Amino acid sequence: MALEADPVPLFGITVAGGDAGAVIVVSGEIDLASASYLGDAVTTAIDDGQAPVIVDVAAVTFMDSTGLGVLVSAHNRLAKEGRQLRLRSPSVKVVRVVKVSGLDRLLHIEASPAEADATPPA
Repeated sequence: MALEADPVPLFGITVAGGDAGAVIVVSGEIDLASASYLGDAVTTAIDDGQAPVIVDVAAVTFMDSTGLGVLVSAHNRLAKEGRQLRLRSPSVKVVRVVKVSGLDRLLHIEASPAEADATPPA
């Protein structure tokens, strides 16, 4: 009997929703192979009316333009509805990709959950 390999072995995602919005915790690599999973999770949170939608990327080790595209699409959709996408606890690598792309001027970045508690809603 052959075992099937995990289609995206370097990626993990969990989603929690509540009165304070949706928190999508992502780990590993966000790239062409995994971005659709993130996109599905974000779309579900948006469709469910969650506000804000928080993507916790503290455990993300790599993100390419495909992952950035998912975040920009989610930001744009939420902004049209007066809601916000927040990028939580990005690593130095993720911050570098976001800054190099110029998206640090578009995306709301919070350093940690404690910072989120101290930041008034936009």
